[in-house]
Amino acid sequence: MALEEIAQRTWTISSTASTLHSASQKSEFLVSIVVCEKLYSLTLPLLIFLQNKSSDLVSAVKYTNEVLSSLRQMRETANDTFTEIFQVASKFSANLFDTQLQAPRVTSRQKSRANPQAISNEEYFRVTTFIPCIDTLIQNLTDRFIKNEDILSSF
Repeated sequence: MALEEIAQRTWTISSTASTLHSASQKSEFLVSIVVCEKLYSLTLPLLIFLQNKSSDLVSAVKYTNEVLSSLRQMRETANDTFTEIFQVASKFSANLFDTQLQAPRVTSRQKSRANPQAISNEEYFRVTTFIPCIDTLIQNLTDRFIKNEDILSSF
């Protein structure tokens, strides 16, 4: 990897590269990358549509409703959807770093990160990464576009 090579040099950025390389091997990072890829693959067509000069607010709201419908369906089937995501992240971890995905250890008094009592690594990452990401994306799209439906209905 490029970060690994840079980290081995004596350049002033080698410590930063070493830190980034170490962070990229963590389970949280790998799962987050695959979650982002899955969620943003749904929103990419909307992004492209919104950048079109001829797009209008009515069409944007309609298109956003379609994306939100897909995201809500994904949220309702979070267990099944995340199983696929976790398998992909597990393959990345095994192929790239020859390691398995591991949830951080659970402590009785955790203040700086999520600390759910999860049965498995997959459940931990579903509860701490996937569900909050999809909920936040749904909320942001709703706040930015769907609230404009009221404005449109008044015309």
